[in-house]
Amino acid sequence: MNLSTTISLLHRKMNVELNVRLRKIGLSHGMARLLLHLYHHDTMTQADLCRNLEMDKSTVAKLLARMESDGLIEKQVNNLDVRSYTVSLTPKAYKLIPKIQEVMLGWSKDVTSDMSLMEKELFYQMLHEVARKAVSICHK
Repeated sequence: MNLSTTISLLHRKMNVELNVRLRKIGLSHGMARLLLHLYHHDTMTQADLCRNLEMDKSTVAKLLARMESDGLIEKQVNNLDVRSYTVSLTPKAYKLIPKIQEVMLGWSKDVTSDMSLMEKELFYQMLHEVARKAVSICHK
């Protein structure tokens, strides 16, 4: 198996499994990513969410619409640019954050459970380095 096939397989399996686990709390993996990003970065514009998470605008718009109707986020007209919206978490979303973090951490622990502590540290270090290099190549 080559690198692109391995990464693709890992990505697909991760999405499938995280969607199954997150569905138990009424979320998808995409929704959880958005909520965690807002949790760590506070209120931000929809455009910034797309850019920071490298997600498609229409995908983010659909996820935010669903999360707004579920009472997880609030959208308000951006004071700096009335053509855009700022997005922030609701108290309901803040209550879900520990559960989301538990699911994400649980998956990471599960897929690395056969590794020693040293192997895990090396794996994450190398994975971050490969991701960093991919970002630098793609943004030239």
